[in-house]
Amino acid sequence: MNDRQWIIGCDRDVDVLVHESVVSRRHCRLSLHGSLYFIEDLASRNGTFVGDKRVVTRTAIEPGTKVMLADSVLMPWADESLAKEKFEIGRADSNDIVIDDASVSSHHAILFRDPNDVWIVRDLNSTNGTSLGDSEPITSAARVTNEDVIRFGSVAETLSSLRRNVNPNTSTRQPTSSSASEPNSRRPTKDTDAKGIPTIPARGIGDTTAVRKTNWMDNAIGMWKSLPTGVSYSLAAAVVLIALFGVWGMMTKGDSTTPREALADADPNATSEDPTTALTATNIDADATAGTTPPPVTKDPAGNLPPAATVNSQSDVAASPAKETSFESAIRSCLYQVIATSEGNRFALGMALAIDSDRLLTTGNVVENMQRLEATIRPACRHLSTDEVIALQESAMHPKWTEIRRTEQQCIDWLKYYQSHVAELAEDEGIETEEMIQQRDEVYRSAMVARMLARAYDVGVIKTSEPLPQHLAALESKATGNKSTGAVSALEWIAAPAKPPRPMAVHRLIGEFVQSEDPFLPPDSESSITKKQVQPLFLLPRLSTDMPPIYVGKMRGAADSGMDFSGGVILDGRGRLAGLFSTPAELDQQQKERVASLVADRDLIFDWILMDVLSELMARPSLPWVANQTETTGTP
Repeated sequence: MNDRQWIIGCDRDVDVLVHESVVSRRHCRLSLHGSLYFIEDLASRNGTFVGDKRVVTRTAIEPGTKVMLADSVLMPWADESLAKEKFEIGRADSNDIVIDDASVSSHHAILFRDPNDVWIVRDLNSTNGTSLGDSEPITSAARVTNEDVIRFGSVAETLSSLRRNVNPNTSTRQPTSSSASEPNSRRPTKDTDAKGIPTIPARGIGDTTAVRKTNWMDNAIGMWKSLPTGVSYSLAAAVVLIALFGVWGMMTKGDSTTPREALADADPNATSEDPTTALTATNIDADATAGTTPPPVTKDPAGNLPPAATVNSQSDVAASPAKETSFESAIRSCLYQVIATSEGNRFALGMALAIDSDRLLTTGNVVENMQRLEATIRPACRHLSTDEVIALQESAMHPKWTEIRRTEQQCIDWLKYYQSHVAELAEDEGIETEEMIQQRDEVYRSAMVARMLARAYDVGVIKTSEPLPQHLAALESKATGNKSTGAVSALEWIAAPAKPPRPMAVHRLIGEFVQSEDPFLPPDSESSITKKQVQPLFLLPRLSTDMPPIYVGKMRGAADSGMDFSGGVILDGRGRLAGLFSTPAELDQQQKERVASLVADRDLIFDWILMDVLSELMARPSLPWVANQTETTGTP
């Protein structure tokens, strides 16, 4: 009987390493008994899921079944007999991918693709080991992605470079049915050795150049033949057009003045940019491109500019980051501060983002604070770009947030009642007292679960009484040329890809933030948007399959700042919307130990609301709106 098992987790001593923060050290076990596969969760923090069901006991599954780790990471199938593709890597010529380096073993590792298109690399007890990035060598196998750097000895490669440079003479052979005449079918040429295998130049130890491209002409011809007829004709036409433009450029190279230079000579203040393009690379805030500005162009003693090639190369360097941060410019122009006004005084409640002409997206705690205002205090929002103040009409929190908070409050009220009558209950003896204690513990657990779920739905919407001067829907229509189809469309246009951010990836929190104990805004104060660096740490465990993901993030050195970051907008490295700042996080002891090595004492830990729940809220056709109080006496 062919019995095998594979332990999968983030510990380097497991059979298959999955380097993700949501994966436990020993997350699950995949086993093969005869012809049957079984999956078993090993008491992981975030669980193992088959479909929508969490694996509780040892469960039989079909080969290649999609199994999710923590409901967000696809489990790699480590059984190589199910692989769609399989490549041997090493220094020997018989490998599918040959790496001619002294630090690489003759047969170093195996790279294969499982039934769900997950790539796995397995070390073959090589001398110098196989590792991911700068970490220690893996002991057995590891899941790899397109972003990973795989090191074989001292040679660094990527998944894409390895796949591009597969030796066609070995990757197409059939190991179980190769004929004796196959070696004779390879004819030596000037680029091959006596065995007909392409010769590859040797590299010194430590050279981390990408894998060599073998038989590139044959590969190019084969790729061209594999293209559809229409695609190949289109490519040929494109090549011809490029050649014609190149010839035209050479013929007109002698012209003394380019159109752009002629325009500059006619009007020193003129520009060739289209003023109607509101979201192009030129419409960027100055601090959005900080660190990417090219060095100043100096002139020679005669006052002439340097050669055009030098100037163009520098402008190209600056243009790329600018295009990536144009979304940040759009988001900045749609930032509003929720304020409370009373007798000419203004107090900050939190930040909000304008989605369409009359709706602002923010966090639930900002909406809750606004709804608790006395009737004599009027809520409003202040546009940070123009300092214009717009009155607010009504607000709504996520329906599930309201329901969960109601359940939590019921549990708290019951526990208060129990505490006040604990002396009377202690006088009773027998089974009734034990049942009451059990009920108390159950109610306490229910309150803790409700509090955790409420953290995942801490979002809200505020409706204004007048149209907003700037919002994402208008900018989307202006940038794309199409009429926005609603709030969800505007969010999807500006949002980062719909997947959890990578742990420890650098993000930015933007907004105008004030002291939480003194949110007073002086009358003559000017609005200013500040940026804070934030990083995601780990996903909170999901208590149910319908619970949206919520990240715990950190802000370096902000624990003692006393600032209120509620509703702050989080941007990824390309300036796209990646979530909202909710509230400072409450971590249990296990979670504190988990991030102890990543968090300093002065770092602020907070709940990070992801795009999933923001889009889901804006897609709801109806919300429990609560109108603002208009009476002059009393409190709501």
